[in-house]
Amino acid sequence: MKNSGLGVNVVSHLRALKGRQPWRVFRRRPLTIIGAVLAMLASTSLASAASVSPKLNKATKSTTIKPDFKFFKGKQITFLISGAPGGASSNFGEDQVGALAKILGATINVQFIPGANVVTADLLGAAKPDGLTFGIQSFQGLISAVYSNTATTNFPLVKATYIGAGFQAPQMLFACLNSPYTSFSQVATATKPVVDLSTAGASNIFGRLLLHTYRVPVQWLTGYSGFSAQQAGCLRGDGNVAQNSAGNATNAAGTGMPPGETPLIISGPEPTGVPQAFLNSAVPTVASYAAKNPPPTKLGKLALKLLKLLFESHQPGNSFMGPAGIPKARVLALTDAMKQEMRMASVKAALTSHGLPIGFNTGAAMLTALKEGIKLQPQVEQFLSY
Repeated sequence: MKNSGLGVNVVSHLRALKGRQPWRVFRRRPLTIIGAVLAMLASTSLASAASVSPKLNKATKSTTIKPDFKFFKGKQITFLISGAPGGASSNFGEDQVGALAKILGATINVQFIPGANVVTADLLGAAKPDGLTFGIQSFQGLISAVYSNTATTNFPLVKATYIGAGFQAPQMLFACLNSPYTSFSQVATATKPVVDLSTAGASNIFGRLLLHTYRVPVQWLTGYSGFSAQQAGCLRGDGNVAQNSAGNATNAAGTGMPPGETPLIISGPEPTGVPQAFLNSAVPTVASYAAKNPPPTKLGKLALKLLKLLFESHQPGNSFMGPAGIPKARVLALTDAMKQEMRMASVKAALTSHGLPIGFNTGAAMLTALKEGIKLQPQVEQFLSY
């Protein structure tokens, strides 16, 4: 039987009587000693029971972490964005930082970092974990860096602090100028090599998985690094098809495809209200096309499964990311501020104008998707050499 602690209390009580000649109690009233001890035990038990509830309540209060908004008031925040202004990640960040700064009562300084997502990830990973340095990271950008073996080795991505995220904007396969293909069905059943203008990053992974789903014979034309080079080549008629995000692949106004290009298939529906939503009525999604035209091979079925896991719209898109070790109370404040500003009409309008999905996704969802994506690396890599 475990020691309840009551015996210790009794001893301490008896020791406290030292110097008061406790033996006189025994000598004068020997028959009442048992009653005295029992009374002492009862009083100790009641005192112990009475003290339990306050201690538990106190412990509960001390472990409840609340958002620390006060920390950010009047502070300078450094916000890092990969690449140059005008891209999807840049738009996602710039559309929100003004409102975010007002909610936090802070000044946010935006810095554009040349190079790939992993360059910014390294800088964020090395930053002081005080909550005053964070930035934009794309789920698709990070996962494509992992698959191409260019992910940072200086900072484990799964150790980062993910504050919150948006949702993915879809990828799209489209026909180039003078292409013989006007529908995805024609591409999926092609018997001659389809000439594809390959670009780097997530779009490259999307295109290879998609065409491998239906065992399409492909001639990959490389050297089109970045969307601008790919778009220029497509409008020259360098190839038959190309793939990129739906937002990038539309015209500058985001209201249609550039003349000479034709949308063929999209990874998931564009959110209602964004300028590119015209694609929904005319272009099949990967899921809707596959439902009517199942992949013909086991390997094709695997490619389709990977497409859904990596590119469906429920997945996190651009995320606010910081170094590991930011105090929880400050992370909660940043997360709450991000939730608030993403509900603001002005922020919604800005995101919509750039073709970006509206809605808050959690940092936990971003981390989970990243971990699952990394686990899929061996399966994905077999398609990247296709």
